[in-house]
Amino acid sequence: MYGEHAVVHGFEAVACGLPLGAVARLRPGKTSTFIIEHPGGRFEADGQVLKAARGIVESFGLELEALESSVHLAVPVGAGMGSSAALAVALARAARELSGQGDEARVEEAVARAEAVFHGQASGIDQSAALRGGVFAFRRGAHPGAPPQIEPMQAPALRLVVAQVAPSASTATMVRGVHALARRYPAAITPTFEAIGQVARAGRAALEAGDVQEAGELMNVNQGLLSALGVSIAAIDAACHLARQAGALGAKLTGAGGGGCVVALSPDAEHTRLIRQAWEARDWPCFEFYLEP
Repeated sequence: MYGEHAVVHGFEAVACGLPLGAVARLRPGKTSTFIIEHPGGRFEADGQVLKAARGIVESFGLELEALESSVHLAVPVGAGMGSSAALAVALARAARELSGQGDEARVEEAVARAEAVFHGQASGIDQSAALRGGVFAFRRGAHPGAPPQIEPMQAPALRLVVAQVAPSASTATMVRGVHALARRYPAAITPTFEAIGQVARAGRAALEAGDVQEAGELMNVNQGLLSALGVSIAAIDAACHLARQAGALGAKLTGAGGGGCVVALSPDAEHTRLIRQAWEARDWPCFEFYLEP
């Protein structure tokens, strides 16, 4: 909900695991394909996806080419909704069950390696959301190999509406771009990271106090800071504006930016309908989530 990009640089973030995810199917049987189904269709995995999947099953003493394997994703691919982490967690847990080897710690290790393949310098926040669910505060480890600090939070009921407004951009590419910006203009970008971290802490306090109005306002502030980092685009800005016009308490990009999805915090079911109506008029696919306390 708060903290994209700054979390990679060691600042606090707040995230939630969505009540949609992935289901992996593994069974013995040689095949040359690994199929991924998602809301936009289905495709045969190759490249980084295939490399990550192969590494996951090998962590449990299995060979991908000796398995009939597929993953069904309930969220769009590469849109800032944690699809790669959901895929990795589902596949690792299926491999653990089929092999009868390992525990949840091995699952986490396999997922972390896969996320590094997908995203390069991943913060670990997506895999934490996929593994644990719920709303939580997150800060990456102080040094490579150190475990992240994860603190579960008590949050009020949250009505979230998500729209996929543009083709996704590579997370690794976006992260590298922000790194490069920070190297060129440290006096401007480091304070921006710090401000995003402060927004995340304030957002955490608002959520724990049950103040969804303030939580939404802070989403808007976070979006402005992400725009300053150059990771927003015209479609994201337009979607945020439309959502706020329709009564959203707050709206911002989710994920690395450059494309993908916008998330809006809605005050009630009627405004959820109005937000969806505004977005669907632009032919943007929409998803609704109700997170119980």
